Amino acid sequence: MNKNTLIWILSIAVAILLSALVTLVVLWPNQPFSNSTSCPRSNCKGCLCAKLNLSADQKPIIEDLIDKHRKEISIIHDSLNFYREKLLDELEKEEADTQKIERYIQRINTFESQLQHAFVKHAMNIKKILTRDQQREFFDHFRKKWNSLPRKNHQEIR
Repeated sequence: MNKNTLIWILSIAVAILLSALVTLVVLWPNQPFSNSTSCPRSNCKGCLCAKLNLSADQKPIIEDLIDKHRKEISIIHDSLNFYREKLLDELEKEEADTQKIERYIQRINTFESQLQHAFVKHAMNIKKILTRDQQREFFDHFRKKWNSLPRKNHQEIR
């Protein structure tokens, strides 16, 4: 295997790992935020819901939105994992087919884009239910999560 092919394959592997990290951030937006247990979801102790101090009217609406969002993204996530596995299988071959690799990358990018769109749609739906203070807390939660991710040489796209 020549040096350029090896560098190309390693670059793709790094891209896959970075995309997996982004996916984790999108898939688990309700990770523990505090030690409070007043979340409307029985399986979600100390989650963002608790930090928002939801009213009795807000809780069932938010819970329904979360359930729908999780169902939607689980389908996308399954497809994303399928194509990541196919990509790794192809990369593992002695003579990897670069056209197949490129198709898998395009499909992975498509599913990652769908995940991001699903998250934005979910955030907009949640925002409609929250008060202004709750919205601030909601978006601060994600800002803190995303700001904790390592960044190197980031440049804003114009």
